[in-house]
Order: sequence, then structure tokens, then C-alpha cells
Amino acid sequence: MKVSYDRVADAIYIYLTSAKIVESETIYPDLVYDYDENNLLVGVEILGIQKRTSEQLKDLLNALTPEIREVLKDFSTSLSALSV
Repeated sequence: MKVSYDRVADAIYIYLTSAKIVESETIYPDLVYDYDENNLLVGVEILGIQKRTSEQLKDLLNALTPEIREVLKDFSTSLSALSV
């Protein structure tokens, strides 16, 4: 898994696999799941990170699977370490 943050788009993207995306589904406002040709989840996009309150972020994170939440937790820890 790979996580990236786009400052211009204010979006986090979680790459679960390198498979080609053939379909996307908005499952929560500003939360998009991307699927491959076999309807398997290949990526997750979270939009509008900076504009959200902590309560809104909490609601958004609760809509994610536990595995994806863990990846974001690790990513957040890595970002915090870089900004020290």
C-alpha cells in the first residue's frame, strides 16, 4: 500500500494495488472508492482534508475499513515525524 497527499487538490490517495481503475463510487461526501475490472477495491481518495473540522474528519474516517484506517494512522505518524 502507498499513500500520497496532493496539496493542490487537498486530497489523500491510498493505493491498495496498482491495478487499473475502471469504476469509482462515492461512498461518503468527499470519500471515493476506486475499483478494478473484477470489482475489487484498488484505491481510496479522500478530498478536502484541510477544510474539515476534527469532528468531520472523525466521521469520514469511521466510514473507512479498519485496514485503511490503520494505513492512514501510519501515514499520519510519518508526516508528524517529518515536520518535527
